[in-house]
Amino acid sequence: MAVVIDDHLLLGVLAGLPSEAIAEEMQADVVYTTGCWYYRLARAVQAGSGSGSLAGRLGALGAEERERALTSLQVLPQMIGLLSYRTVVPVMAALRVRRPLNMLNAEALAVALIVDGRVRTAVSSELLRSGAQDLAIDDQTVA
Repeated sequence: MAVVIDDHLLLGVLAGLPSEAIAEEMQADVVYTTGCWYYRLARAVQAGSGSGSLAGRLGALGAEERERALTSLQVLPQMIGLLSYRTVVPVMAALRVRRPLNMLNAEALAVALIVDGRVRTAVSSELLRSGAQDLAIDDQTVA
């Protein structure tokens, strides 16, 4: 089984400081992220500290962890799976859920379906949770 992690959790992994819950999942499962979450994190890291929640998490890192994250974003480590949009977009377009999904949530759910995985996020999203329920995907918010 695989786990799909959001940009906040990805930051912890790339900085070498995964949350306890994600560290446990990483020992047994393949870890994926999405192109949208990867981009959002890369953009937050490049832009530096700002007022957003990702920038706040980045600002809370020590210099060594911040540098590790920046380096890892330039060349995403092989331990993090990232699927091609050639594979993901057709699945995104075919998702049938009660509430319309935005691109971020549709991509996360499509990747989870493709890799037979579950979704873990640091920030709860009612839209993602609703779609995950409709598609019988395990979705949890973890610290």
